[in-house]
Amino acid sequence: MRRLPLSVSIFTVLLFIFSLTGNVLIADPLFTSVAFAKDKDKDNDKGKKKGIRHIVTTLQQQILDLQSQLDSIQLIEGPTGPTGATGAQGPQGPGGNDGSDGANGADGATGPQGDTGSQGPAGNDGADSMVAGPPGSQGDTGPQGDIGFQGPQGDTGPAGPAGTPKVHYVTGHSADDPTDNGFLSGRILTFIKENNTSSLMITYSDNFRAYNPRIGVAQGLWQVYLDGNATTVKATLHSNRNLNSNVAANNIHRHGTLVGFLENIPSGSHTIKIAAVPLSGPPDDLHTGWNGSTFSLVVQELD
Repeated sequence: MRRLPLSVSIFTVLLFIFSLTGNVLIADPLFTSVAFAKDKDKDNDKGKKKGIRHIVTTLQQQILDLQSQLDSIQLIEGPTGPTGATGAQGPQGPGGNDGSDGANGADGATGPQGDTGSQGPAGNDGADSMVAGPPGSQGDTGPQGDIGFQGPQGDTGPAGPAGTPKVHYVTGHSADDPTDNGFLSGRILTFIKENNTSSLMITYSDNFRAYNPRIGVAQGLWQVYLDGNATTVKATLHSNRNLNSNVAANNIHRHGTLVGFLENIPSGSHTIKIAAVPLSGPPDDLHTGWNGSTFSLVVQELD
């Protein structure tokens, strides 16, 4: 609770007294009678004086009550005003005393390994000992030396074991085939070539006939095909008529053998076939195989 300043309290009390006194004097009938009635006697004047004293006493008591009420008045602080502008910065104060030393920090990470120093001078020989020391660690491998001179040729080694020839074949009996132009039946061989750089030796043996009863001259070609392609391995049969012009060409069946080589054939699976081809044109009559003769088709891989 806060009390009003003294000057404010006195001013307020006096103003209040004058207000009450004026109202009492005007409203009091006794006072009015004294002011305007001249015929009253002294007894009445005494009574009037006794009434004024009572009024003053009453006013004093009211003033005390008013002061007590003023003392009990509780003042409520108003709302906080806006914050004022920041003042100018003051001068820097004097420096403080040095603080105590802080605790030691944690160890930092290990730095990179430094370069290897130069080798120191060799130490003096130690005293001889009866007990041999442990062997030292193996040193680094030295640089490769120069190539030496070529030595003399050594003796010839023993001969190695004979290799096994890679042979593939097909054979048949009584396999007559009258085909004049095309692949022959039974003369087909499928095989595996093992080496990519090896050569192939082809051997074909059979019974052949070329015949032309009209012109007396007949020619036939028997050729090896590899994987459907004609090769350079082939043979031609030529048949003439007899010296007697009235007799047709000889109808002779001859047994023959055809041998040839194939190079640059890749490794893997391959198929060989035999084809008969007329050379004089129709009506050449070609015939392969005769009267139970044997044919053979052989492929040998040569390393």
